Amino acid sequence: MNNKSNKMLRPVREYFKQNWGILAALLIMCLFFSVFGNNFLTQTNVVNLLRTCATNCYLAIGVQMAIILAGIDLTGGALAALTGVVCVMTFENAGLPIWMGIVVGVLIGIVVGMANGIIITYTGIHPFVVTLAMQSICRGAAYLLANGSPVTTTNRSFSAFGSGSLGVVPLPVVYMMIFLILDFFLLNKTRTGRHIYAVGGNETSARFSGININKIKILVWTISGAMAGFCGVVLAARLSSG
Repeated sequence: MNNKSNKMLRPVREYFKQNWGILAALLIMCLFFSVFGNNFLTQTNVVNLLRTCATNCYLAIGVQMAIILAGIDLTGGALAALTGVVCVMTFENAGLPIWMGIVVGVLIGIVVGMANGIIITYTGIHPFVVTLAMQSICRGAAYLLANGSPVTTTNRSFSAFGSGSLGVVPLPVVYMMIFLILDFFLLNKTRTGRHIYAVGGNETSARFSGININKIKILVWTISGAMAGFCGVVLAARLSSG
């Protein structure tokens, strides 16, 4: 029983050992604002912080996988803007159901992410260059579609998707927790996760080990694009505009 407990706690101890400096700085900062700030530890402030961090976390999950592959994905912010605009336009301008707008927004993220992965995989161009170019394309497309102005909506059902709560927990935080759990199991409990680490560690060795390098690369940037697409939809729902 003790050996089993030690085995389960070992990753936790390693995490605190490797990140004690960052955690200590965070603790000091929280203590400072708690003492000198009147509203820092209030429920409203904590909920707002979590709600704001959630959308950044969606992007971070995708970019994290690209970094594990020794790459990067710079498309996230611009792609989130594009998906938000298209999502709102789908039901405001085209008159389609709200759920279809959400689906279309995420699908655009998937398509753009897959395009990044295919270009990176089959051309050999560095991910920094590819995703930087795609960032400009997505941002330009968002400006063109929206005519340089926010595309607003007054639909309360859509706003609830990004501003609603499950009890006291904001829905964006619920989505975040679900994605973090899925991310953990993908990277640590599946063969695909082991392949991602293997490709990022040594691509040549991974290829000679029988791993489909191309499939892994395309999958990772597709996931990153999907997370950026979902981020854009949630952000548009929070702000009631794309």
